[in-house]
Amino acid sequence: MKKLLALFLCLLMVASVVIGCTGEKTPGGESKDSGSKDSGTSGTELKDDLPADLDFNNMTIKTAYREDQLRYFRGDDNAEIVDVSLYKATQVVDERLKVKREWTPIADAVLTDTITKSIMSSEGLYDYIPVDQFFGSQYCATGTYLDISNLPYVDYDKPWYYSEYMDTLSIGNGTKFFIAGDIYPILTIWTTAVFWNKTLYGDLIDPDMLSLYKLVDAGGWTFEKYNEMCRAAYLDLDKDGQKSAGDRFGTSQSTYDADHMAFGMGFKITEKNDQGYYDIVVNSEKNDNIIEKIRTFYLSEGMYHYSPNDDGGKYPHTKFANDEALFAQQAFICALEEPFRSMRSEYGIVPLPKYDETQKNYIGTVHNAAFFVAVPSDVKTDKLKAIGAVIEAQGSENYRNVRPVIYEQALKIKFNRDDENAEYTSKMIDLIRSNYRIDFAYVYGNACGDLGRIVAYTVTSGSSLSQYYAEHEAQFTQGLKDLFESFEKYKSGKTA
Repeated sequence: MKKLLALFLCLLMVASVVIGCTGEKTPGGESKDSGSKDSGTSGTELKDDLPADLDFNNMTIKTAYREDQLRYFRGDDNAEIVDVSLYKATQVVDERLKVKREWTPIADAVLTDTITKSIMSSEGLYDYIPVDQFFGSQYCATGTYLDISNLPYVDYDKPWYYSEYMDTLSIGNGTKFFIAGDIYPILTIWTTAVFWNKTLYGDLIDPDMLSLYKLVDAGGWTFEKYNEMCRAAYLDLDKDGQKSAGDRFGTSQSTYDADHMAFGMGFKITEKNDQGYYDIVVNSEKNDNIIEKIRTFYLSEGMYHYSPNDDGGKYPHTKFANDEALFAQQAFICALEEPFRSMRSEYGIVPLPKYDETQKNYIGTVHNAAFFVAVPSDVKTDKLKAIGAVIEAQGSENYRNVRPVIYEQALKIKFNRDDENAEYTSKMIDLIRSNYRIDFAYVYGNACGDLGRIVAYTVTSGSSLSQYYAEHEAQFTQGLKDLFESFEKYKSGKTA
């Protein structure tokens, strides 16, 4: 596990910014499959179509990244295999295109604000940048980023771009502000799954360690089953006669974790219309039922509703690692942090549960700590060809030589903590990865009246979804209207 930490820290370099996995940001889901056209995790020889003679004469391409990750750009004699693969991929691209990338370190807490202020003041400090999808996405409606739908050399039909994910992010007739793909392998490390403690599962649920995997395979891993197991795990450990932080639970979650659960059950907030914009469809009977299921679950004995401030946001981690919680609903990346990294009990991984057995697929959701690539609106026009070529070449190189390492050697081997059933861990990761969903309101929710947080807010409000929506409908619809008007205002003349 110590080696695993080193492996994924380098992966975090690619993502540029890492945010705590239990922070107050929200994940989401929608009905579009957001994976790339090729989920191939075994490697491929498919290459880009860039001209073989591209030569940018050592042009400097400037970007930013988290300040504590400089070593990954310098190389390290003691690096692990993912470190090596990422470092080599970057070097290959720079040498191939004859460019020199300049990395500006910025503190995590101020990265988005620093970059945004630079762009708004037209300082021209960056050529492409990482964008926080929850907080940073709102700036695409203020002229901060270019429409990159026609960025030179970039072919969005290639499998190193998450095409359906990007389609959900696009506006109108295909206006694109963000790139999601192998250039930043965000959908892997920030994908939400359910970790299950093998010790507690064997003692409390079923001594057959394959039974949960078999349940998933059969399509029977539903929210009802999850709820049943959580209730069965509850024990008044501190003997105070009431549900409290000192007890053993099925799971412990913050309010914002409710979003993961809802989207995993097919909860939808918006839907793209014929004009390429989005209509609010949240006020439905199924969505209302999902909210009531989750609210009941939060009040049950089996689940502890913790504050993100409890134990520095690590409360669910410590409970799980100490064999005091059967499940932990977290992003993959959280397994790299203490106390998961050094916990004694083994654990397995399964998808988020379905609404019921009639739901066709398990739905993978992506934590909003994920990052996209964007091109600042103040970039010099004469650099666009080089920027586009770098993005295309890096995505292509990472697709062939980094993605297979991440999946096959890091996630499925180093990441695996169920040694006896390693093949099932591999299968579960592939299953979760195969059906990503994203909702427009989740990504842009901070810019349209907090519409993206409607699950968390409704669950804690005590109101039904229909009641809550009726109370805030004007806020949501106006926020969405203002956002789309801003798009129309700023996209003109802001095209790469």
